[in-house]
Amino acid sequence: MMTDGTLACWGDNGWGQATPPGGTFSQVSGGNAHTCGVRTDGTLACWGNNDNGQATPPGGTFSQVSAGTYHSCGLRTEGTLACWGAPDWGMTTPPGGTFSQISAGWVHTCGVRTDGTLACWGAPDWGMTTPPGGTFSQVSAGLYHTCGVRTDATLARCWGNNDNGQATPPGGTFSQVSAGHYHTCGVRTDGTLGCWGNNNHGQATPPGGTIVIMKVTGPAGGSGFGFSDNIAAPNSFSLDHGSAKTFSNVFTDSYVVIENDPQVTPGSFVLTNIGCTDPDGGSSVDLGARKATVDLDVGETVTCTFINALDTDGDGVPDEGDNCPLASNPDQTDTDTDGRGDACDVCANDPNDDADSDGICLGSGYLPPKTGDNDNCPLVANTDQTNTDGDAQGDACDADDDNDTVLDATDTDPLDPYVCQDVDTDTCDDCSVLGYPNASQDGTDTDTYGACNIGDPDDDNDTVADGDDTDPLDAFVCQDLDTDTCDVPRWPGEGLREGPSPSHDGRARSWGTPRYLPAAGQGAHRGTPGTTHARSLASQQAGLR
Repeated sequence: MMTDGTLACWGDNGWGQATPPGGTFSQVSGGNAHTCGVRTDGTLACWGNNDNGQATPPGGTFSQVSAGTYHSCGLRTEGTLACWGAPDWGMTTPPGGTFSQISAGWVHTCGVRTDGTLACWGAPDWGMTTPPGGTFSQVSAGLYHTCGVRTDATLARCWGNNDNGQATPPGGTFSQVSAGHYHTCGVRTDGTLGCWGNNNHGQATPPGGTIVIMKVTGPAGGSGFGFSDNIAAPNSFSLDHGSAKTFSNVFTDSYVVIENDPQVTPGSFVLTNIGCTDPDGGSSVDLGARKATVDLDVGETVTCTFINALDTDGDGVPDEGDNCPLASNPDQTDTDTDGRGDACDVCANDPNDDADSDGICLGSGYLPPKTGDNDNCPLVANTDQTNTDGDAQGDACDADDDNDTVLDATDTDPLDPYVCQDVDTDTCDDCSVLGYPNASQDGTDTDTYGACNIGDPDDDNDTVADGDDTDPLDAFVCQDLDTDTCDVPRWPGEGLREGPSPSHDGRARSWGTPRYLPAAGQGAHRGTPGTTHARSLASQQAGLR
């Protein structure tokens, strides 16, 4: 019956049984050499062999019809039965009562009453008209045997001739069954087919194929992986590592199998691959959607394997591809591209992870056991990170620690930019003024004794050390040991003294520049001719000597 309600028949047409009338139908049944159908208006139409009147249906409206070998039966819309054709063995004389389904066989007929019990009539050979007790949802009469589907557990039950095993159904549950001459077929509740009995022409080998779904985990041991499918009821199953689910005798069609997306937790398994082996290559996979689409053809076996890998940290990335398998990092950020994610990289910005092993990472960011970052000597161990000149390099790897442009190897003091060398041998360090070498600007020699002030302990050569000298740059200003308010100078022309002379601190010689004494608290110094200087009371009383 076509989707538009019209009929199409094929096969042996010696009696016209394969040439249906026009119009639309709601149900059709093929017999031995004739066919009957229920039109959409409820009336019956039969065609083909009518030697016994089996193709001449009665009037009225029907909900179902069944064509047998030499007779036919129909279920009227009110639930009663009507049979016509050969009257042998009473097969056209149905019992009273109301029925929900009818099936005409070779020389017998069976029906399901509205209460679910069975009634069979016709030839009693092999007990085919003696149904078992219990309630049924459907029945089918064959040549010399009958089968039905129970309502309690949807188990197939058969009785009558069993010479070819046609009355011995396999285990499992069924939703519908059909008895032939020497074989029987049924639709399982999972949608697959099961056939049994004589198979000399392959009639007990239903068309279709086999679908195998396998589960593999790495490492082995994963269990309880749930799947959804549209292959067969209940449309769900679960697998453990190394196990498989096989769907046999599946109708040729396209089917989808999906591995359920589990809650990602530490120690769970993540789906990493799906592979399908299909003889004609028609099946496909979508890893992102976690599904395999199986294109099943007659006789094919398509095997799809779902592969899962361990995800120890539960971040959704399997260990085998996780750059931090023990630290959750779903984004897999790896700033220094060293193969270790930032979440577990002790030196996130250091591809060499502390090449000098001093505990300090190159670049920013670190994790224990490292103790710091931004190593100023990445190839030379320097745990203290000392950097005297404050440049980008620590002293351990800086060739010029004080940044005075004189390399440490030749620098008098490599840690002081104002002490480096004395190229002109003037005792003034060449770096003493500018902080880098410049012999022409390396300091002043006040006393012109060949030692620059910066390296001369007595800059004015007055024998008083600079630290004790009232004015270390003026030879005539040094100190007042006798506290007479007169500074104790060295006198030129008298030769070098070992130290200041308090006994000569208040007079001036006739040679040289006149000597004047300053007011109290001021040091004595040489005056300049023509210049008036304030003098102490003592000098005014004593006069110039």
